Amino acid sequence: MVQKHLVTIFLALALVFLGVAVSLYPGGSQASATSVGYSFADNYLCSLFGDTGINGMANPGQRWAFAGMFCMCVGFGAFYYRVAAKIPHRGASFIIRYGGVASFVFAFGAITQYHDIAVSIACVFGMLAMFYLFVFVLRSRLRLLKLNAIICLFFLYLNAFLYYASIWLVALPIAQKISYVFLLTWVLGLEYVATPEDFEPPRKARN
Repeated sequence: MVQKHLVTIFLALALVFLGVAVSLYPGGSQASATSVGYSFADNYLCSLFGDTGINGMANPGQRWAFAGMFCMCVGFGAFYYRVAAKIPHRGASFIIRYGGVASFVFAFGAITQYHDIAVSIACVFGMLAMFYLFVFVLRSRLRLLKLNAIICLFFLYLNAFLYYASIWLVALPIAQKISYVFLLTWVLGLEYVATPEDFEPPRKARN
């Protein structure tokens, strides 16, 4: 029972822990270093990981943020490990499984001083794994998840573009959170709705 809902349990815990961290964040954002509290429009997720807020005040939610990030990485990593078993192509399944797991192993490094390096490595593995999974979803019979996949991939690549190009950074915190919402819905859809049969290539009609 627990194993069946492992992904959901860890992702739910991540939301709870990160929610507590948000409520305890003292303040400061890219828009105003003296602001009070966490702004969903102006703060990044990584704002929660410092021992102080951007405004210089002690951040009592740091441990909660670490716990939330740990649960998020375990949840998404477990998802990629599990969903790969539904993919009929052995090579693609390998890339999805281990690329996805590696992505979130490195993503946890975002809580450290090596944030930029960890995020860059996580992006390489994550986008590779997601692209392969994206292709199989588009070839499947899962119509709603196809649309979700297109939106999800768009926002993830948009996040990467804004981050590495360092343009329109004012929009990045919002784009980051929108991508999380679509990624969560896509992950849960593939976890509970998709079956191995959905990814099987169509059988050729016999003459």
